[in-house]
Amino acid sequence: MLRSYNEKTIFPAKHLKNETIIPHITHHIWLTDPKNPRVLDKENVWNFVKQMQADKSADWKHIFWTNHLQSIKLSKEMWEICNYNCESRSIWDLPDLDEIKPTLD
Repeated sequence: MLRSYNEKTIFPAKHLKNETIIPHITHHIWLTDPKNPRVLDKENVWNFVKQMQADKSADWKHIFWTNHLQSIKLSKEMWEICNYNCESRSIWDLPDLDEIKPTLD
């Protein structure tokens, strides 16, 4: 299947040139009670990020999605773990999320 696709393209396929096809981005979701929020402090999450960062062949980016931005506090140590390539985003920035907002509130 991949071979026939490559034969039909007029440009070199990225995987044949050893270029990244899929970006090295992880997405983590942290949902918490907005009235009584819990901070993301799960050791297994940060251990996972450490393992990904140990892969020096890729430049990983880590995005943390949440319904309460203050619940994701990126300390200096956490910034260092993710090689200063972490960011937190609000799930409310996603399109069409208004439909399930009552469920998450």
